[in-house]
Amino acid sequence: MTTDGRMLLRNAWFARQKPALREALLARARIAEVGAGQWIYGTGDALNGLYGVLEGAVHLLMTLPDGETRLLDVVAAGQFFGQPARFGGGPRRPPR
Repeated sequence: MTTDGRMLLRNAWFARQKPALREALLARARIAEVGAGQWIYGTGDALNGLYGVLEGAVHLLMTLPDGETRLLDVVAAGQFFGQPARFGGGPRRPPR
């Protein structure tokens, strides 16, 4: 298992999966560096994957109808976020 894979084992859900599933997920994974303040996806974007944070943290933000931005959550290294198409289908929706 790669160093990145060992980092994701800190996530309880990922660690509980059978080794074959973990390896399949890691084989399909793409590593991308995201700079501070850079958007990863937004409401209405296609559901294109589940994201795992390898280092640093990701702020999950929501823009309200009046233009104000609210912090919903902070996702730390070893955690996942996003909504894969398999679980929901359709475009990304704002949280309820």
